[in-house]
Amino acid sequence: MFAGANKLLVLFKDKLGGQESPWSIYRSNLNGSFSTLHAAYIREPGGTSASNFHVYFGDDAGHIMRLDGTGAGGDGGDTDIETYRKSPLIQEVSKKDGTVLNPMNDIVRGRVYYRRLFMVDLLMDFEWADDYGVPRCTVPIDGATDAQVSDYFGGEVYFGGNYYFSSGFSLSFRTSTKGFSSVGRGPGFYLAVSVSDDKTFDILKIEV
Repeated sequence: MFAGANKLLVLFKDKLGGQESPWSIYRSNLNGSFSTLHAAYIREPGGTSASNFHVYFGDDAGHIMRLDGTGAGGDGGDTDIETYRKSPLIQEVSKKDGTVLNPMNDIVRGRVYYRRLFMVDLLMDFEWADDYGVPRCTVPIDGATDAQVSDYFGGEVYFGGNYYFSSGFSLSFRTSTKGFSSVGRGPGFYLAVSVSDDKTFDILKIEV
């Protein structure tokens, strides 16, 4: 992990040697962003074991935050988290039926595979080569609402089970799909996907 101007560069070692870049950029919409002069890997106040060590950093307002913090509400408990990923230039795509999609002649259609966690909007921007337009597809990801994530009847156990009707959301964690299509044509395109929300989501793959 390396700190830069309002960002953190993070290396995912499990992706080294793969076709995708192992690097990710972490940004934040917090007032202090990641413009920090100091960060430290220290033990959590009150912690006693090795698992209680975390990376802490501060901002120019005197706040001290844990980089791998958990909880609801987003960054700092009140700020949406911006997630963004951009593909290399896509010029041809081999499909399951053995045919090849040519973005110069064919309409780009596909499906998003995801696990149902919470309701968020996945934004898909197609940056076409030889074109100044960037058409966007908005794919609504299905999942639980805030009111559906607690135990039913407020108890931990009902009729001997951990939850009743799966924590109020019977399809939680189920793999699902949503279709999409994009306008525009060209010799190739970049696909940029993003989510701006304070809720957890899990995109498994995007297939055309």
